[in-house]
Amino acid sequence: MGCSGSRRQSQHVGIPNGAPESLRGNLGDTDRDCRNQQVPPNCLRGGRARTLFVKSARQVTLGTAAFILLCFFLPWMQMSCAGIKDSASGLDLARETSPSLWILPLMMLAILGLGLSPSIWERFPALFAITSIVGGGLSAYLMYRERLRRGESSGLIAASWTAWFWLGFVASLLLPAVALSSYSNRNKE
Repeated sequence: MGCSGSRRQSQHVGIPNGAPESLRGNLGDTDRDCRNQQVPPNCLRGGRARTLFVKSARQVTLGTAAFILLCFFLPWMQMSCAGIKDSASGLDLARETSPSLWILPLMMLAILGLGLSPSIWERFPALFAITSIVGGGLSAYLMYRERLRRGESSGLIAASWTAWFWLGFVASLLLPAVALSSYSNRNKE
């Protein structure tokens, strides 16, 4: 079938077909095989794209964990009584009435520590994935449990959950999904 697709791939990258190898850089064996017409034109769609997905999924996992950690320190609950307003963050709730909420920032710090350490990420990807899955699921559970404990009131003291709480909760649900997807795609390589 030949590799008529290599011309499209070279133009897609912005490098003309006749350019010397030094300008092309180290494109890897898959690209070289494609240029030498040893593999079909879709040769770039396999491992290289999956590697890019795994790296970006790792970055999304780390970004999500950092966002959840940030949300812990932002207002979760807004209370008002006769025109007086107050708010409570996850930190305030953990200090005052729900010490189990301390697990949330500790898990997010563990995820960030494991994900930012190249030696751990490369050698033990399962450890990072399991920590992210458990940390995200546990965070979502703790946040949901806190919401059920406090509820929303419409009596004398009105209490409502802020957007920061809901964004952190959704991010806690997203974290295990991204980590699982990243790890499962990494194992296919």
